[in-house]
Amino acid sequence: MLQVDEYAQIRLDQRDGMGIREIARKFGHLRRKVREVLVHAVPQPYTLTAPWVAPKLGEFRAVIDEILRYDETQPVKQRHTAARNFRRLKEERGYLNGYAHIQRYVAAHRQREREMFIPLDHAPVRRMEFDFGEIHVDFPEGRLSVESTTTVGNLRTPGQLPNPIS
Repeated sequence: MLQVDEYAQIRLDQRDGMGIREIARKFGHLRRKVREVLVHAVPQPYTLTAPWVAPKLGEFRAVIDEILRYDETQPVKQRHTAARNFRRLKEERGYLNGYAHIQRYVAAHRQREREMFIPLDHAPVRRMEFDFGEIHVDFPEGRLSVESTTTVGNLRTPGQLPNPIS
């Protein structure tokens, strides 16, 4: 995989007159890759063209998804673990493959479906934000530019008042 520095060096070499074949030989990459580097200024992220094929798990995916969807309505203690899913598939559906396939699939499903929580509150006197800027105010005499300061933060702890600013 090419790094950003190599992208820059390839582009510089091409600008200095080196041919694509010569650049490919110098860096040890295919000419197709060199052409791709010359078209795009930065490395392109990998995009999955088709979903991953899991031949051993294939037909059982829908069953596992159904079980996991049902589990979302159940109390936490009553939800199926990967091991319980494995035993159920083996007994009810005749699943003949290993436990690891189901374990990885269930873990990936839970990772995708997990709810994210980012707290937006902060402890008192722990954080303050200041914003300095300029605003335009319309007065009867006309529009004036006024400097402003905005303070955001929780200055008080329970039972305390902030010190007066003199």
